[in-house]
Amino acid sequence: MRNDESDTEKVQALYFVNAEQDDGREVDPYGLAYLAMLQFTEADLSKMIGNLSDGQKARVALAKCLLSGAAVIVLDEPANHLDLMSIQVMEQALIHFPGAAITGRKC
Repeated sequence: MRNDESDTEKVQALYFVNAEQDDGREVDPYGLAYLAMLQFTEADLSKMIGNLSDGQKARVALAKCLLSGAAVIVLDEPANHLDLMSIQVMEQALIHFPGAAITGRKC
């Protein structure tokens, strides 16, 4: 996973969407559900993304895709470097994704 400006963002930022309110944000009703489904605990929400393990960073990236509002997401070898539990969590999250998911793997 590449390092970028999101490394300085907290995990909890994933369950907010931009809105015209006092603080400019409102809670995304799906955000917290996806974070819970992806095995993030309440304690994880205050952590900086840059300080997470590689597996947690992969789950953050998946959450960002799922919450992007895209109709289609493309995942290139999404199970690479994931343990069995993480693969199962990813599968469950993709089952609940309302759009289409295209995955690829090397032959």
